[in-house]
Amino acid sequence: MATLTHRQYFGMVYRTEQKRILINQIKLVKITMTIIERMMRGNTLEFAVLRVHEYESAKDHVVNRIMLKSYLDSLAKGLKANTEAYYEQKGLDMQTGEQLLKEV
Repeated sequence: MATLTHRQYFGMVYRTEQKRILINQIKLVKITMTIIERMMRGNTLEFAVLRVHEYESAKDHVVNRIMLKSYLDSLAKGLKANTEAYYEQKGLDMQTGEQLLKEV
């Protein structure tokens, strides 16, 4: 059995870690796409960010949400701004708009 030199060993470790990071990033994109699909179906953000059973375990769920926190925060901020702009455009206050939304 051939032994690896230090350079070969660390090169292998480097490439392996790059692949692991890339696989994790792909999984996070799939989770994010599922969250957006849930919201497009009319679910609230609070419901949409619940665990995606196809891509994550209960243990991974917490870690993944920490990694996606800045994106989810900016998504929530954008949703709030869009909602306020829509209500302003329609001449509604926040309470009246939310009441109409619940009726629909």
